[in-house]
Amino acid sequence: MQYLPPVPDSTHWKMHFDGSKMRNGLGAGIVITSPKGDRLDYVLQIHFAASNNQASGDWDAKDANMASYRFHVQQLSGFFDGCEFHHVPRANNEAADALSKIGSTRQAIPPGIALAVIKKPSIIPSPDSDSIFVPGAAQPNPGASSPKSGANKPNPPATMPNPGTSQSNPGLHRHTRG
Repeated sequence: MQYLPPVPDSTHWKMHFDGSKMRNGLGAGIVITSPKGDRLDYVLQIHFAASNNQASGDWDAKDANMASYRFHVQQLSGFFDGCEFHHVPRANNEAADALSKIGSTRQAIPPGIALAVIKKPSIIPSPDSDSIFVPGAAQPNPGASSPKSGANKPNPPATMPNPGTSQSNPGLHRHTRG
């Protein structure tokens, strides 16, 4: 008997995400598609140093900082009636890939695309990892002990702006072009 994958349910929202690390900087692209097919496109410009691809394809984190982000995402997914994560090959993720490259190369933002400029991570970087470097922030001393339990709580999640709007918070600066 041949396995046929389930037909996509048109009652679910979908989000495609990709990251890009270039000489000019880091970026990410997000495409959110409604059940009716309406799309919201976002470009993130990340203004701190971080490694890219710090998770394996099976959702295992290779790095302490990535483990913190994964935990944060798992907490946020509890606010939804359902949430599934799937690895999508780059060939099937072209829109998010293109947006991520716009963010990392600091290209002009096309009309109708929301831009978020991220100045600091949404987690407190782990002293056990060097995958995130925030310019001007005190970096952990490799010989120092780790923070006490509970001291490594993530910052509250930042919400993405709707295209055509602009908001501000100390670590996240958003702009839209349209």
